[in-house]
Amino acid sequence: RATMVAQSEAGGGLANLGNTCFMNSVLQCLVHTQLLHRYLEKRQHSAKCRRRQGEFCLFCALEDLVQRTFAQGPRSPAFAPRAIANALPAIAKGFRLGRQEDAHEFLRYVLEKLTKEGSAVVEAARPPGVTGKYTALQSWFSGALRSQIQC
Repeated sequence: RATMVAQSEAGGGLANLGNTCFMNSVLQCLVHTQLLHRYLEKRQHSAKCRRRQGEFCLFCALEDLVQRTFAQGPRSPAFAPRAIANALPAIAKGFRLGRQEDAHEFLRYVLEKLTKEGSAVVEAARPPGVTGKYTALQSWFSGALRSQIQC
């Protein structure tokens, strides 16, 4: 189960680049999620990344974000995540810089892109009923919806 990074280990804030609050809130949650944070901090993805020069890689951008926002702990200066903001259309189809967007929808797009890019993330123990490749990333952020209707 994913937990948050301890408050004493909190990183600096993110600068608003014009209606990017939805993006910043999702990015803050992701980089403060302990298991993902530890993985990004070690830069394990970028060591194996196959992106071509000039191509955007969300995992690599998140590794950079962790390095920048946690460099001096909570006293780290606000960082403007321009690389991620400029790549919004590559992360979430239909999203554009400068428009208000939905944070939950953005999170879903981000996790989907990370799952595709992070196929090299170590495999994890599969829960019952799950077949095929199952990565640590999926185990950190997977869940099930359960509803109950009473009349």
